[in-house]
Amino acid sequence: MNLAPVIGAPYGSVFELKHGKLVRVAGGLKPVLDIGAMTSAMPENNNRELVDSNTAQKLSVEDIQQMQGDGKTGAEIIKALTESSDTYAGKTEFSKQKYLRRKIEK
Repeated sequence: MNLAPVIGAPYGSVFELKHGKLVRVAGGLKPVLDIGAMTSAMPENNNRELVDSNTAQKLSVEDIQQMQGDGKTGAEIIKALTESSDTYAGKTEFSKQKYLRRKIEK
């Protein structure tokens, strides 16, 4: 992999692998948390019923590696992860943002 785009980039720059090349992402990949909107109304969902049994995610490591090999972007892979999760829809907005933040960092 050619690391030339990284040289001279400002500290904290975020890069994404697109079609085998590193491309700088403007604005980073962190989801924006609007805490005011989350606390202004009672949440529709709560995490009371969620059980962490590692069976909610239907995509395997091999599936994700295949997607990476096919040249899918990080955003497309994260979208596939959220769509294939049995518990994502039932999470609170704060938990969804936390989940997305962890997946983006990976």
